[in-house]
Amino acid sequence: MEGGGADLFADARFRWRTFGVALDTRVVEFEPGTRIAWIAEAFGIRAYHAWLITPLADGGCTILTEETQHGWIARIGRRLFPRRMEHWHQRWLEALAA
Repeated sequence: MEGGGADLFADARFRWRTFGVALDTRVVEFEPGTRIAWIAEAFGIRAYHAWLITPLADGGCTILTEETQHGWIARIGRRLFPRRMEHWHQRWLEALAA
């Protein structure tokens, strides 16, 4: 996380790797406990990823996440690994539930 710290916030910037790609990321929407979205960019790819968190009466929540990607890296990845993104998003959600 640029500037240190571990918590996300509006306009936070961080760099991370996923699927072998190093992404420069900026939080563009941040409503604590209900919504977070970021734009991530690297050579040949630009992605927007949003998480909608809906609190439940029992103290739990439901999470809806959606991502869109543009660029030649995204197109190649989709052709070579057509279900990879869905698979790993499902794994992330299952890890959160656990």
